[in-house]
Amino acid sequence: MNGKVRTAVAGCGKVAHLHAAALGALPEAEFVAVTDANFERAREFAARYQVRAYSDLKSLIEDSRVEAVIVCTPHPAHRAPAVRAAEAGVHVLVEKPLASSLSDCDAIIEAAARHGVKLGVVSQRRFFEPVFRMKAAIDAGKLGAPVLGTVAMFSWRDENYYRSDPWRGKWDTEGGGVLINQSPHHLDILQWLMGPIDEISGYHANLNHPYIEVEDTALAMIRFRSGALASVVVSRVVQKTVPIYTELTARTDANDMLYHYDCSRDYNPQPDLEKIKAPLYAVNSADDQVNPPELGILEREIKRVKRGRYILIPTSDETRGHGTHSLPAIWGKYLAELFKESEPAPSGH
Repeated sequence: MNGKVRTAVAGCGKVAHLHAAALGALPEAEFVAVTDANFERAREFAARYQVRAYSDLKSLIEDSRVEAVIVCTPHPAHRAPAVRAAEAGVHVLVEKPLASSLSDCDAIIEAAARHGVKLGVVSQRRFFEPVFRMKAAIDAGKLGAPVLGTVAMFSWRDENYYRSDPWRGKWDTEGGGVLINQSPHHLDILQWLMGPIDEISGYHANLNHPYIEVEDTALAMIRFRSGALASVVVSRVVQKTVPIYTELTARTDANDMLYHYDCSRDYNPQPDLEKIKAPLYAVNSADDQVNPPELGILEREIKRVKRGRYILIPTSDETRGHGTHSLPAIWGKYLAELFKESEPAPSGH
């Protein structure tokens, strides 16, 4: 490829807005087209980002001279656009997970290999600094061979979350629950650090969400090709904020060393909230996945700050799930208000 890569997006849901914004900021990319099963939604999306809308991917590829496609459709619908793009000689980036079934994954991988195109899956947490450093240290032999891994993720989703999109919580449209939607990043990091998997067994169940079909809890035991072991427990039935982490233990000459990647923050500000004199805004989206607003954590704690203010951003196509923090267009106006409130008072006041 020479110059900018002509890129299209297939699927115009919430996550597609993140990709569109990223493409607009990349000097190496030229965002040119979009398609969606709902053509009216594709047209609205295209108008917002000043690209062309198409009713189907075949027409898009033939007409727009696109060189790469980003697949942002619901999980069970990843296979068709990914394979079609590969067969047309177009490079493919698929939102996580690659697909919702092993057969679909195999078909996508085979199509990319057969037609000589690049295939990628969105696994951005590999570039988080703690993860990246850990991988580099393992590859350099500084930690020895990883022998034990753990993934633990406990959180909550209420009925409003599953009603926010018609495809959520159903086997045929979501393809699974906590394993396929909320856990792929953690599982990806585990396998990336520990190596290829040889054996896996486990259980899944719906323990506390009678209004959905898919699992809200899953457990697994893993044996890696290296002989290392790992355990996985992921659940959306815990109605409180707890750490989400991936751990591994490496065998070294001296002793075992534990490296802990923790998505939560070590600092606990609660004891000092009353001491804050400056304006402080606590902004939460109605579908926040880390601090669900129905728990009332931010709303309760911000009251302890003298000049504190709680802001709840309503759910929309742009705020659902994770990603709200990366869209300045959503919370930028609140930041401007905070800056204005924080300006020093004129002299004499």
